[in-house]
Amino acid sequence: MKYKSTLVPLIIFFMITSSCSSAITIKTIKKNEQKTDPIQTLSNGNILYVGGVGQGNYSNIQDAVDNAYNGDTIFVFNGTYYENIFVDISISLVGENKDNTFIDSAQNGVVVTINADNVNVTGFSIINSTVAASIPGYKPYGIDLYGNNCTIQNNIFIENFFSIHFKKASNCKIIKNTISQNNSQFGVGILLSDSSNIEIKENVVFNSSYHRKFYDLNIFDGIYLLDSDDNIICNNKVRNGSIGIYSKAGMNNKIFKNNISDFKKQGICIKESEKQSILNNSIIGCKNGIYIIENSNENEVGNNRIIGISDKAIYIKDSNRNYIHNNYLVFVNKHCIFLNNCKNSKIYNNLILSSKSGILITKKSDSNNIFENKIEKIQRIGILIINSNQNKIHHNNFKKCLLKAFIISGFFNKWYSNYWGRPRILPKKIFGTGNLLFGRFDWCPRLLPN
Repeated sequence: MKYKSTLVPLIIFFMITSSCSSAITIKTIKKNEQKTDPIQTLSNGNILYVGGVGQGNYSNIQDAVDNAYNGDTIFVFNGTYYENIFVDISISLVGENKDNTFIDSAQNGVVVTINADNVNVTGFSIINSTVAASIPGYKPYGIDLYGNNCTIQNNIFIENFFSIHFKKASNCKIIKNTISQNNSQFGVGILLSDSSNIEIKENVVFNSSYHRKFYDLNIFDGIYLLDSDDNIICNNKVRNGSIGIYSKAGMNNKIFKNNISDFKKQGICIKESEKQSILNNSIIGCKNGIYIIENSNENEVGNNRIIGISDKAIYIKDSNRNYIHNNYLVFVNKHCIFLNNCKNSKIYNNLILSSKSGILITKKSDSNNIFENKIEKIQRIGILIINSNQNKIHHNNFKKCLLKAFIISGFFNKWYSNYWGRPRILPKKIFGTGNLLFGRFDWCPRLLPN
């Protein structure tokens, strides 16, 4: 066994060789210039070693796992281990250096399966679960976890269709991992299924070879939450694929301070989900910024920077009582905010700038409140209402829009106290068709902008 001449490894060696019955706690193990972050063992336990040249070291990780007890730490020296690991006890699995300690499935299914609580995995490159997904029963996961209070931290995942999969898990953490798809044709970086209270933070998830179509599947989604509630997704960098962050049938998830770029469908998609908080994200160079669709109600979208979007920055369809505020929407090629059959939502304090179209309210999007938005340098229409009724549009600033507002077949919409690019004393007529007369004027326009 290779030990450095530091105090902690000497003490550990002395205590092991003397068969001391007292337990050992280790926070950092070093060999040469180990780069693995320290990880706290689950409880006072023994240390088992894999690799290296010491007497009693295991050659295979699975052999060490099979001989470990709850609370033990398995330390794995640099090398490549062609294995499929199964963990069913509470242990810490620690690699010497994530850049040089490989667990390779050799395209033979799940690399590491965890079916236990209180498991930590750190310091590995977990690779090559990918193979033809049509094989019956095949699970192409890097880590497949069914447990609680587990931590997956500071690992590298390469060539796994689904790099990290949690099912029916709770109170776990996924932190500071790097997930890369290079040659795989589709997949998901991090997938939560029926899981809750999971922290996903400070990960880097990207696909370096995006293929646009593969049997009509979503080719590569960065982070996917399915039937999962009360999770936190923050400070991640997600780049290149189909959808950056996707939440389906979830509630009370918090998605904030993520950097999302270059996705061919949406940066963030919320489907059949309620009370999601989407705050302070940066979404750049995607086809669409944020989608909220199919009965996704009472969500908050605020303080996001959405830039360089080729279609729609924020799109809400068949969903009610959403709150869209304080977003910075710039260089959007089509619509900055698009309401499609949405009711009782609030759109306020957004900066809509240098884009083709500002706010579109259409297809029976009724009883919405649109106020205190700054709509500037719009190539077409600042606010367009089509077949929608009883909306309030007030205290907005319109500057340098080709056409500031227009109505097609909308009734009982109320316009008041908007600034129309210059001081106005007389009522401002809203151009359009099919509206009652008193719904076609801002009767009290502002003299000055808000």
